[in-house]
Amino acid sequence: MSVYESTLNTWLAADLRARGLDARAESGQGGGKRLDVEIALDGLKIALEAEQGFSATKKASAIKDADSRLRDDLADCAVAICYPAGLGAAAELAECELLHALRSHKERPPAKKTSWKRDNISQLVSVIRKIPDQLGDPDEIANRLSFSLDRAVARLSESQKQDLAACLDLPAGKPTKIEPGYALTSRFNQAAKRAMLVVATAVMFHSQLDKHRHIIKPRAFKGDWSPARASQCAESDDPIGAFSQAWKLWLAVDYKPIFDTARSALQALSGSHEFAAAVRVVARASLQVTRNIVGLRHDLLGRIFHKVLDAARYDGSFYTTTAAATLLANLAIRDDLIDWSDSGAIARLRITDPACGTGTLLMAAAERIRDLTSAAGNQAEVSRLLIEQVLTGYDVNLTATHLAATTLGLLSPTTTFERMKIFRALLGVDENNEAKLGSLEFLDAGKDGQPRLLPWPTGVEQIETQAEVAQAEAADLVIMNPPFTRDSLRHDQFSRAQERKLKAREKELFDKLEGGIHRSHNGGGFLALADKIAKNENATIAVVLPLVGATNYATREMRIYLAKKFHIDTIVTSHDPTRIYFSENTSIGEMLLVCRRRPPPPNPTPPTNGLQGKTLLFKNFFF
Repeated sequence: MSVYESTLNTWLAADLRARGLDARAESGQGGGKRLDVEIALDGLKIALEAEQGFSATKKASAIKDADSRLRDDLADCAVAICYPAGLGAAAELAECELLHALRSHKERPPAKKTSWKRDNISQLVSVIRKIPDQLGDPDEIANRLSFSLDRAVARLSESQKQDLAACLDLPAGKPTKIEPGYALTSRFNQAAKRAMLVVATAVMFHSQLDKHRHIIKPRAFKGDWSPARASQCAESDDPIGAFSQAWKLWLAVDYKPIFDTARSALQALSGSHEFAAAVRVVARASLQVTRNIVGLRHDLLGRIFHKVLDAARYDGSFYTTTAAATLLANLAIRDDLIDWSDSGAIARLRITDPACGTGTLLMAAAERIRDLTSAAGNQAEVSRLLIEQVLTGYDVNLTATHLAATTLGLLSPTTTFERMKIFRALLGVDENNEAKLGSLEFLDAGKDGQPRLLPWPTGVEQIETQAEVAQAEAADLVIMNPPFTRDSLRHDQFSRAQERKLKAREKELFDKLEGGIHRSHNGGGFLALADKIAKNENATIAVVLPLVGATNYATREMRIYLAKKFHIDTIVTSHDPTRIYFSENTSIGEMLLVCRRRPPPPNPTPPTNGLQGKTLLFKNFFF
């Protein structure tokens, strides 16, 4: 005697759980919609939609249901399944063969062209586990997104590009020629492209929230709670108004650094038909990214951000590759640092990146901690503690801080936060004609060591008062890839008068520091800042540095400074001649360096560890 399809779904989910998959049957999605079986895998939401029987009608119905779950943004991908007719017991299901077909946003051929496979449940599990690797090449996706951003910017006039850049406080670049004989490109192309990337990432985050809309509710909200889906906004006759209204509703929950910044960009040109068309182009491209990047995983998303940002780079900055960030965080955060099952101990941790960029290193640290705490469960609470208390980031670039906030928010999209400690510090000359050097201002003890922190464009502060960050919190770990920009390129985006004031401020700050900071680059200043921020005992500094810093005579004082303050725990270099670096889009040789506070006497100093490094490098490091 056969049983109901819902019973088969329940048995299948139980069997999948027994084989290690996070599966649940008859999963409600709000609005009366339901997934036959929902699987969570590597941040990916997979829907299994089933029918009983192998007839053409049953297969077409399973395909139709699977595709509808994708169309309604209820899942990242779906698997259509057909059970054999006549199953009457869980044991029979465990032994039978099923028909299945993978469906994704990337390609939805008509049902008659669908390739069905016949497998037992064990083989089906193997197919499901391979799904994350099949949803798109991040470099190809990055190229497509970058092309779409360029198309969007090309729709705008010069004055519109300038207004868009101004609303996010993005400086103009220098006009350049693509080829000899061609006209100069717009000074505001790069800035406008960055502004459109802010819109793009907000659309991506919006689409992730759509998957959890049935369980996310605002704390206090008057009126109907029904933000339009990102896909609906993208196809609206007025995409600017639709996204602006939807993001206003999501702001009733939280996510201010993400949606307030993006709404500011939307409102800069809200009455323009050209801008509306540009927003639609960007929104469609962003939704394509979310359909092809598994749960918007930070490693893949980071590669996309960095590739796009490099095409619109104006500040000489480079971004850490996610693989290098993961390695550095894993080396720096030891298994025995704290009791990882103690939420109180986790809440007391402090991890700071004073040049956080898009948040790659902070996210790597967060993922390392989540791995260490996975056995204790309650990842949502760990994510909340990480974002509200543990992780702090500073950067001078608004676009980068927006991306950092977005990336960290994706740790747990369903978790709301009271605050997020991502700050934008002023690099430039303020209204009092005083030069400010971003987070490096913490070095100035004579002026209370306080950087000028800027609000988000719409006036939303991530801090109650400036006094709350008059001194940087003492950190257990300072992790960073400081901007080692050489003197000839540094501050190039400013006027000559402003550049002179900034260089004079650097001299004023660095000349006071122990260790003879070499002003040919500003990396030494960040190492001194890391020393100042790091706790006096048991603190760690994990940093990406140019490889010449280990042996170059000009950096000798910096090495002596580090050797006095810290034990050099680990040095990582690359011996691959085609890849001697750890940052995106650079060809400069680099190293990963982990330094720990020297153990107090009479404890012996342990040896330095070298991963793929030359012995000569260690011998020369301090001399």
